[in-house]
Amino acid sequence: MRRFRSGFGSFGSAKNPFLSGQLAMEVQGVWMYNFIKKFADGMQWGAAPFPAPADHPEQRGSASAETDALVIPSGSRHVEEAWAFIRYTQRQDVMEQLCLGQRKASPLSEVSEHFYANHPNPYIRLFAELGASPSAWSAPQTSIWKEYERELITAASKISNLSLTPREALTDVQERMQVSYDRDRAIFLRRAH
Repeated sequence: MRRFRSGFGSFGSAKNPFLSGQLAMEVQGVWMYNFIKKFADGMQWGAAPFPAPADHPEQRGSASAETDALVIPSGSRHVEEAWAFIRYTQRQDVMEQLCLGQRKASPLSEVSEHFYANHPNPYIRLFAELGASPSAWSAPQTSIWKEYERELITAASKISNLSLTPREALTDVQERMQVSYDRDRAIFLRRAH
C-alpha cells in the first residue's frame, strides 16, 4: 500500500490518483467536477451516493454537506451595505448565476429548471438532493475539529501501514482528543463566567 500510494500526485493536479486513473473510485463532492474539467477533460466518470448498509436503510442519502458562508464581522464599518450585498446574493437568480459560475449546487430550497438544464455538471441534481437529504451531516462545529480530523487521518495511515490495529489507532485518537476537548472546554467555561 505504501509503495502504491507513494506514486500519488497532489489533489489539485493531473497527477491526482483518481484523475490519472490510479484509483477507480473515491468519495468526493460537487467540487470534483471542476478538477475533472481542468485536469482530465474528456474523462468518463459517474457519481453515486455512498451506499447505506443493508440493515440501515435509514442512512440512505448520507453525505457530507458543507457550505460557503457570507458573514459580517463584528465592528464592520459598513454593516448596512454588507447586509444589502448578502440579501442580494440570496436572490434565486443571483444565487443560481453564482453557483453556475462556481459549478456548485444552489443552497436555496427553490431551484429553477433553467439552473439544472444549464449546469455543466451532469450530476448536479444528485449533489443537490444529497445536500438536502435528512441524512446529510457536516463537520462538528467545535474549535478542535481540525485537530481531530488530522488525528483521524494519522490513525487511518497507521492502520493502512499495519503499524496499529483499528482499535489501537482509534483508542490513541480518543485519548489524545479527550485531552484537547477537556482543555478547550475549560477555556470555554472560564470565558463564559
